Amino acid sequence: MKREIKKVEKLVNKKGYIPVLSGNEIVFVYNKITGKEYTPKYSLMIGGEE
Repeated sequence: MKREIKKVEKLVNKKGYIPVLSGNEIVFVYNKITGKEYTPKYSLMIGGEE
């Protein structure tokens, strides 16, 4: 789980990658330059605690 979070953070910090959200959950990360997308294996929430 932690490795998945690190991978998504690394992608979002790269140039051209933007997270696509549904509410405050990351659905997938999209690269607007190359058109590639990465879907996380787990549902990742942004902010808050559950």
